[in-house]
Amino acid sequence: MSGGPPAARLGRIVATAALVGGGVLLLATLRATWSGERALAQADQAIRAGDGGRAIAEAGRAARAYVPGAPHVPAAYLRLVHVARTSEVALDRERALLAWREVRQAALDTRWLAQPHARELAMANDAIARLSADDPRAPRARDTPGDEITARTRALLERDPATRRPAIAALLAGLLLGTLGAAGALAAARAGRPMKTAAIAAVAGFVAYAVAVAWL
Repeated sequence: MSGGPPAARLGRIVATAALVGGGVLLLATLRATWSGERALAQADQAIRAGDGGRAIAEAGRAARAYVPGAPHVPAAYLRLVHVARTSEVALDRERALLAWREVRQAALDTRWLAQPHARELAMANDAIARLSADDPRAPRARDTPGDEITARTRALLERDPATRRPAIAALLAGLLLGTLGAAGALAAARAGRPMKTAAIAAVAGFVAYAVAVAWL
């Protein structure tokens, strides 16, 4: 048969699928990096133009384009913190709150099994609690001290919202299982050994990965 034994053909299919999956991940990483750098450049342009609202939006977009180790991510948080602190100095409380909330949300949106921006998240929680307590329009009990309101607000902000960790764990496990299964199927095909178990593991892993991506 021109196509070779069925096991060899299946091994080539699984290996091709693994290569395609790796290529997709590489393209996604390159796209996120390019988008992050572009958003960061636009944030810098907005800061120079004195457009704080646009700077916050673009820096937030750059911070969410998370790629481990990519320089645009910490740079984006620096821009957001810069806008927040300069707004506080200028007594622009609303814009400062907007910037700090963007820091907080970006950190929450890009966490996975770990929180890579725990420091920025803690800074944002503290600042939001402090600025919210100073809001003259906020309803409060007449005898409640400002420090107590700040502490209560911080406690609310630090509560862990609906976590995505189970989905992320499933994503990583599926990717690992699929990759190992594909490698095992390819090795079995080359050695002429049965590869059914490895092929099933590869398919199951990539299906679990796809389901986890949809869940996220």
